[in-house]
Amino acid sequence: MIPVQNRRSPGAAPQGRKSSSAAPQGRKSSSVSPQGRKTGSVSPQNKQSSGRSSQKRQAKSAPSQNRQKRPAGKAAPAARQSRGNSSPQRRVRRPASARRRRNRIRRLISLAALIVMFILCAVLLVSGIRRFFKGKDTVPPVIRLDHREDYVVMPWQDYEEEGFSASDDRDGDLTDQVSRTVMEDRICYKVSDSAGNESVLYRDIPYDTSYKEKTGRDFPEIKIDDPDAKGKIVYLTFDDGPSSYTEELLETLDRYGVKVTFFVTGAFPAYEDMIKKEDAAGNSVGIHTLTHDFEKIYSDDKAFWKDIDQMQEIVQRQTGHTTNLMRFAGGSSNSISANYTPGIMTLLTEQAQQKGFQYFDWNISSGDGGAEGDMDMVIRNITSNLPNQDTCVVLCHDTKEYTVNAMKYLIPWLLDHGYDIRPLQFDSEPAHHGVQN
Repeated sequence: MIPVQNRRSPGAAPQGRKSSSAAPQGRKSSSVSPQGRKTGSVSPQNKQSSGRSSQKRQAKSAPSQNRQKRPAGKAAPAARQSRGNSSPQRRVRRPASARRRRNRIRRLISLAALIVMFILCAVLLVSGIRRFFKGKDTVPPVIRLDHREDYVVMPWQDYEEEGFSASDDRDGDLTDQVSRTVMEDRICYKVSDSAGNESVLYRDIPYDTSYKEKTGRDFPEIKIDDPDAKGKIVYLTFDDGPSSYTEELLETLDRYGVKVTFFVTGAFPAYEDMIKKEDAAGNSVGIHTLTHDFEKIYSDDKAFWKDIDQMQEIVQRQTGHTTNLMRFAGGSSNSISANYTPGIMTLLTEQAQQKGFQYFDWNISSGDGGAEGDMDMVIRNITSNLPNQDTCVVLCHDTKEYTVNAMKYLIPWLLDHGYDIRPLQFDSEPAHHGVQN
């Protein structure tokens, strides 16, 4: 290495030092006379020693060089230039606050990652512990079936699902994975858990068999062509009661949420309180007669209205109000009244409207007015005539057991086919007959 010399102006020797051409006192000159001596040759040991000493001198002289002011534009020393060449562009140091913010964000991210890893490890650990202690899953899921009280499927109806659920001790709720297969008279429910354990449960379809039990026959096959069935109004009306069968009819009406009309009499005083129940359930109550005695009520108009007034008192006592609905015994078209008073029906129909009553006849008869009859007859007579009327006013009697039983099948059939069952009001379709007397 070449020793670094002190800076000085050209041709000027530093003060306190002799020129390099003069040898210092007590020291041999570097130049040697040519007589018997080597000139300029240095041994390797001396060369190495010389290099070390020059390095020491360079290190000592470096601080003084750095302290010297350097004019603008003057080149940096060789040592600094060589150090600068290794890093062409010096990095600008960020403010301490920015570095602290960045470090804080890095620490927060690292902490969040550690927390997530901890949670995942905890979940896996808990799951593994549960599996270890529980062992292999051999318990099948459990299927539960819901049941609606008193729900039965009529012969013409399809079964409506009452509800079901499925759960497993490990997999939790499996209701959505239950497969349901409808068979002829029962339904199969099947489900499996994640371990392959399978459960199967059957439900018997609750078909109504009472019709066959009561009649010994299957429910009649009803084939009608009524394109206006949906929304067509049907007024079911019941005469001559209340009787011992009226309460059973009220239960059927309540079961299907249906309201009808009762034209009541005083023929069965023991069941007079049924009038109150009829009215309280939202049904319409009208007067039929008190006695239903043709000879008495059609003897003259005064006898007739006396009978009606007495029945009105019973209705008011039971319901708390009077009624302006009525139906003549035998209907306004009856000809039997002519045997007692000719022309009386013409007079009575006029007087009824003058007294503020609306009287109702019918345009469909169940046929239960005679001594004989059965459920098949009632159902067939009503359903077969529905297409013939725009608004149906149906005559029935709640004094006939088979008629009351027939309603258990007829009412749901009407509802399933879109008919609208309503109670009569003062302005409803009166279905008046032509007066014959």
